[in-house]
Amino acid sequence: MAAAPPTVFCDVHAAAVAGWRCTVCARNLCAACTASNVQGIAVCCACGHGVEAVLVPRAVVFPFAKTWPSELAALLTLRGVLQVLVAALALQFFLAFGPRWWTLGRVLELGWILFLARRVGVGFDPFGLPRYGDLGSVWVGP
Repeated sequence: MAAAPPTVFCDVHAAAVAGWRCTVCARNLCAACTASNVQGIAVCCACGHGVEAVLVPRAVVFPFAKTWPSELAALLTLRGVLQVLVAALALQFFLAFGPRWWTLGRVLELGWILFLARRVGVGFDPFGLPRYGDLGSVWVGP
């Protein structure tokens, strides 16, 4: 099993995990230390040059112990509860037609759960309305 890469912290904000490194001044930068230029490319706020991504495991940046309350709150919103109810009604509909249809319903349910988990994994709101661009990036990455 490979060891996880070490956590890199911002050179300016010591408590923030760095997501970028400046290609010129070599500073480790958090989100507050970067900006977007006219083309929408992330740049260093200190020198204005381009940055490269620092790869850190998502669990380090967003630990589950700190994020689960907000995810539970998102599930308990009206939109989240309605989506769960629609899924439950769809499964009951498939169940009414026999075991083969029940199996199809369970496969669709598993696909829906994996889709929501993948949306959260890439940083989208799991119960928000997806844009067409989001749907592709959920499966293949941004």
